[in-house]
Amino acid sequence: MLKRQTIRQAPSPTNKVKRPRRLAAARLALAIAALTFAVPTAANAASGTVEGSISWARSHVGQVYDAGWCLLFVHDAYLDGGHVNIGGAYDALDYWRGHPGIQHRGDANPPRGALVFWGATSTNAYGHVGISLGGGSIISTASYPKTTPNPEDVHVFSLIARGSRSYLGWMAPPGVSLAGSSSAGSTPGVTAGGA
Repeated sequence: MLKRQTIRQAPSPTNKVKRPRRLAAARLALAIAALTFAVPTAANAASGTVEGSISWARSHVGQVYDAGWCLLFVHDAYLDGGHVNIGGAYDALDYWRGHPGIQHRGDANPPRGALVFWGATSTNAYGHVGISLGGGSIISTASYPKTTPNPEDVHVFSLIARGSRSYLGWMAPPGVSLAGSSSAGSTPGVTAGGA
């Protein structure tokens, strides 16, 4: 019976030299990249998350998108535009109820990027949620008041125009810092209504 013999090849002096040179070149490239590109701060990252989410939501204005599924719309905005999973619930009202520690009940000055909530009404037992653009403007799926010809379109509306009818308040999306965001003005004349 023949036995296989393993033939070991002696290391070549050129192999020993190439590996350290490649490693040194990679380290040098990383060092240059670190000096060239700024490391994002927490405030910049938060701003990018909020602005990316708002940009994503605005790209759907005038389109029928998630009509009747407002919570899915804000979830998609933060997931696809801001790259953050803010979680979910059965409906907007359940989402609100599931986060009591971060609610700003009745506060009619939601900062840019905040999730803004309304409770149940006689025509909608599920509540409603939109994203604050700051300055009293909200972006959302189909809801009252309609600001586009098609009532199913994603649209921007005023917190004042919606009024206090079942207004609950706002919260920062879980996992998102609204530091550096501002309401860019107040929203007078809106107070908390009941659910």
